[in-house]
Amino acid sequence: MDLFGVSLSFVSLSLISLAILSDKRVSSHPNNIIAYIMLCDAYTYCQYLSRYIFCGYNLNSNSEALFGYTFVKPYMYVTMEWLGVNYHDKYGTLITWQAL
Repeated sequence: MDLFGVSLSFVSLSLISLAILSDKRVSSHPNNIIAYIMLCDAYTYCQYLSRYIFCGYNLNSNSEALFGYTFVKPYMYVTMEWLGVNYHDKYGTLITWQAL
């Protein structure tokens, strides 16, 4: 029931706020503020849903690998190859970006 309620809230808040923002007849001053508040609430529900799914079904190892391949490796490549920064592990050994 939790997943159903959160999913329903996320979808309904998103659709209503997008309808308010896209229709010129109802997008007056207070309605715009309400629509942005609803988008923020929808984002909060989306965060709760993703945490519930990732943590509840033990999918953290996959997200850590995804983070490593999409952020850590490009960041290390840019800082090491373009900026000439040297990184060392806790034993003092020089880390190269190819070894990641």
